[in-house]
Amino acid sequence: MGDGGSADDPLRVSLDDSSLLGKVLRIDPRDGAVTVLAKGLRNPWRVDLYDDRLWLADVGQNKWEEVSVLDGVASLNGVTGVVDFGWSAYEANDRFNSDQSSPSHTPPVVAYEHGDNGCSVSGGAVAVDGALRGRYIFADYCSGRVWSIATDTAAPEMVLHFDNVDSPAAVVRAGETVFVLSLSGTIWRLDG
Repeated sequence: MGDGGSADDPLRVSLDDSSLLGKVLRIDPRDGAVTVLAKGLRNPWRVDLYDDRLWLADVGQNKWEEVSVLDGVASLNGVTGVVDFGWSAYEANDRFNSDQSSPSHTPPVVAYEHGDNGCSVSGGAVAVDGALRGRYIFADYCSGRVWSIATDTAAPEMVLHFDNVDSPAAVVRAGETVFVLSLSGTIWRLDG
């Protein structure tokens, strides 16, 4: 869930434990019970569950776009307590709202600054086959850039694959194939 507000998290809900906004939620289909797995998200735009890890592209506010990961999600054995991704006390690793506290801030796996790289991250899928196998692929809506990062390292580097894709809104996996979806109506298949 996004924070539900306009700019700067005006309602301060992302870190508020009494709100479901700005959170990753698990809803039990049997009884509708809601469990909060993570908090401190601004606007998660597409997620991908791969190998017991939930990959989240979180659209930033003024300066940073983020990719974060939540471990142990499929089995719930690895999730202990609520993971805090820090919004709106932090935007990526920079302090943002000084009246917010996030002592257990979990930084993003990668973050990129607004500018040439873009201004709105579009998540993301892990490739399960081919040369990109095991890499999380994501894009930026503003710049049209498409990158990947390794999923098996703590400090991955962004590798640029494409530039100037027209308004990529999502990167998705269907079976073993990864597609980049554009608001222009074009769908690109990534072979590799």
